[in-house]
Amino acid sequence: MIELKSKFIVHTDGFNIPSIKQLLSSFSSIEEMLNQLEMYTKTRNDVTYIVGELF
Repeated sequence: MIELKSKFIVHTDGFNIPSIKQLLSSFSSIEEMLNQLEMYTKTRNDVTYIVGELF
């Protein structure tokens, strides 16, 4: 079963995010989540990630 408004992230193995489930559920928009994720990527230039939300 697909839950509408579910958020997801696909990332390379160089991306270390503590409490990823909490991060995904704590933001109301993808934009807020992207702003938070930036702090994990500022020192890493080899990380790739895709975030999204099901509609």
